[in-house]
Amino acid sequence: MNNTIRKFVNAVDKRPFSMAVATVATTTMTGMIILKATDNNTYVQERRPLTTREAHFRAMIEDAKESSWRENLKNAAMAQEQNMNIHGNQSEISNFVDKINTRSREILNRDQEYWRQKKEHENEQKLFATTTMW
Repeated sequence: MNNTIRKFVNAVDKRPFSMAVATVATTTMTGMIILKATDNNTYVQERRPLTTREAHFRAMIEDAKESSWRENLKNAAMAQEQNMNIHGNQSEISNFVDKINTRSREILNRDQEYWRQKKEHENEQKLFATTTMW
């Protein structure tokens, strides 16, 4: 074990750039293999209707992806102030919460529409499957 560590340290000293590239490549490949292994998991449940909390969480993720890093830091600071019960700028906090609530309702409505259409389609399929042609 010590011999292996010594060889590794020696290789890093002699070729730091190559070892850095090799480390990044190995880490990336390992991550891809793990992602692929977990992505094809047969135990993962099929899609189900979203809950209100899940829609709210998705809205927060979408907002974070669409916002700049400065806006995300500002939102995190507002959330921390709210969490610590410090009286911050309530209008900014309520605007942010209203924006997230509106988006979560849109996501929830879209999901409910998906499930309604899916049920209608399944009912049509059952109707055609049970209809006999003479």
